Order: sequence, then structure tokens, then C-alpha cells
Amino acid sequence: MVVLWSKKSMLFVDNANKIQGFHHARTPRAGGLGIFLSFALACYLEPFEMPFKGPFVFLGLSLVFLSGFLEDINLSLSPKIRLILQAVGVVCIISSTPLVVSDFSPLFSLPYFIAFLFAIFMLVGISNAINIIDGFNGLASGICAIALLVIHYIDPSSLSCLLAYMVLGFMVLNFPSGKIFLGDGGRIFWAWCAGFPFYI
Repeated sequence: MVVLWSKKSMLFVDNANKIQGFHHARTPRAGGLGIFLSFALACYLEPFEMPFKGPFVFLGLSLVFLSGFLEDINLSLSPKIRLILQAVGVVCIISSTPLVVSDFSPLFSLPYFIAFLFAIFMLVGISNAINIIDGFNGLASGICAIALLVIHYIDPSSLSCLLAYMVLGFMVLNFPSGKIFLGDGGRIFWAWCAGFPFYI
């Protein structure tokens, strides 16, 4: 509701005249803010079975989200700074968990340091890949919804179910009407949430 109100206040509003834009009305692009805050509140109120917990995990998720959200509120960052924020966020998360995959038996195994760098590269890459391909209403959110439902089918959990329903709830306002956009912050955060379970 707050993000929809921002359309009237011209806060978080996307520019309809930009080159790659195909919409004609000024549209809020901070849908990711509602998603991130809802996810944080849900994790606080409900003790989900998560393979990663702790203050450094929340700090890492916040940095990943902020790397895109600052762009949504017109605080432009250079690509280098955005990548650094995302990489630091990923480091905060995986360094506080035992989730660095180094054993790819029976094919091969990697030294821990190489596996650590690979994890950063893969997770940052997935986040930006989803961010780049999104250009139509429902595209990024639809891909993330499918990924999360596949994850839930393979390994059912309340967390993946929550994330999938959050995506579908957002799509009510995004597809096909485009009343609200996910924004860079939302796309990067959701892509990370969808990509991390595939990694582990």
C-alpha cells in the first residue's frame, strides 16, 4: 500500500520516457521494498528452518537488496560499486554458514578458497542475470516463481513456499497491468533467494 501511495507522491516512481521503457504511465518501481520488508518480518515472526541464520546473514541480504534499491530511489551507483556491495553481501552470508560447496563427487573437488570464489561469482551472477533480462511485466517475477516452486517440489519447505507465494502475490499488481514494478532491488533480492537453494 505504501509503495502504491508513492505513485501519487512521485516517490520511487519510474521514468516513463527512458529509452528501454515500454510503459506510458509513471509507475512505482519499489515493489522490492515491500517484498524485502515482508520477508524480514516473516522470518522474525516465524522461526523457519533456514540453513543460514544470524546477524551477518541479515546484513548480507540487506547489502544485496540495497545494491539495487538505491538505484530505485534515484541514487545511482556505478556498476563497480553495485558489484562490490553484492559481493560483500554474499561474503557476509556464506562466511557465516557452512554452505560453501567444494566437493562435486564423483566428478571433482575444489580447494575451499576456489570454491568460495566460485560461490560469490555464481550468486552475484544469477542476481544480475535476472536483473538484466527483466523488461516486461511479470518476466523476472515469473521466472523466480517457477524456480521457487521447482525448489519446493524437490525439497518442500515453508521458506520456499513463502517466497513463492510472495512472488505470486506481487504478480497480481504487476502482470499484466503493471501497476507496480519490482525494481532493481526486488529483482536482485528475489534472484538471490531463488538462486541460493540451487547452489546448496
